[in-house]
Amino acid sequence: MVLCSNIFKVLTASPLRCQYSQMTNALSKAIKIVGSQAELARLVGVRPQQIGKWLKNDVPPRRVLLVEAATEGRVMRHELRPDIYPPANN
Repeated sequence: MVLCSNIFKVLTASPLRCQYSQMTNALSKAIKIVGSQAELARLVGVRPQQIGKWLKNDVPPRRVLLVEAATEGRVMRHELRPDIYPPANN
């Protein structure tokens, strides 16, 4: 089960929407860490407009590891795309 904020659960009972919210939050966190959308775009080799599209959709699979590297591992791949990189169960 995907964990999500209580407010979001009340508004949408869909686990997929909750997962999407987590991905968007992870990308927003990455933007904060590097300083701006433009800087994240520079670090991963795309135009800043692409980052804006990712906020509305999701990070393309081929860019996930680049975002993880740009944040020096502070935003993990499973946060960005849990549908592709499920969290490791310890």
